[in-house]
Amino acid sequence: MKALIIIIWPLFILLTIFQILALNKPAHDLIALPLQQTPAIVSQRHQLLDHLVGRAALNTADYSQSELEHIADIKKVLKNVQQFYYLLVLATLIILVLARRRGRAFFFKSLMAASRVGLILLIASGLLLALFFQPLFYLLHQIIFPAGNWQFAPVSDLIIQIYPPEFFRWFVLAWLGFGCLILLVCFLLVKKYFV
Repeated sequence: MKALIIIIWPLFILLTIFQILALNKPAHDLIALPLQQTPAIVSQRHQLLDHLVGRAALNTADYSQSELEHIADIKKVLKNVQQFYYLLVLATLIILVLARRRGRAFFFKSLMAASRVGLILLIASGLLLALFFQPLFYLLHQIIFPAGNWQFAPVSDLIIQIYPPEFFRWFVLAWLGFGCLILLVCFLLVKKYFV
C-alpha cells in the first residue's frame, strides 16, 4: 500500500499541476511573459488554446495543413491525458481512503514518504531537463507524434510563433517548480503536524 502511495501521490500532484498550467490562458500568459510576444500572437495563442480544450472552433485559414494535423494530434493527446487524470483522481482517492483506514500514523508516514520520493525525483528530472532540454524535447515529440508533423519554421509557421520551444522550457520549469513546492510543503506540513 505504501508503495502505491509513493507512486500515485507525486503523479497526482504533477498531473494536477499539468492540468492547471496546460489548460488555461492565464497560466499560458504567465509562462509566455519572458517571450515578449506581440498582442496578436497572444490573441492567437488564446484562440488556439480555446480550440485545444474544446471551447471554440479554430480559424483554420491561419494554419498550414501540417500545423492543422499537429494541432489535431495535440488535441487528442490532451484529451487522453485528461481522461487518464480523471482515472488517477479516482485511484488516488481510493488509495488514500484505504491508507487512512490502516491508521493515522501509516497514512501520514506514507504521504511524507511519497512527498520525499516525489521531491527527489522532480529535482533529478529538473536537473536532467536543465542539461538536456532540447534533445529530450525532440525525443518526447518523436514518441508522442511519430508522424513527424511537429517541426515547423519559426518565420512562416504560426504555431511555432505561438508556442516556440522556449515556451515549453518555461512550461516545464513552472511545472516542476510548482510540483517541488507543493510536495515540499506537503512533506513539511505532515512532518510538523502529523508525524
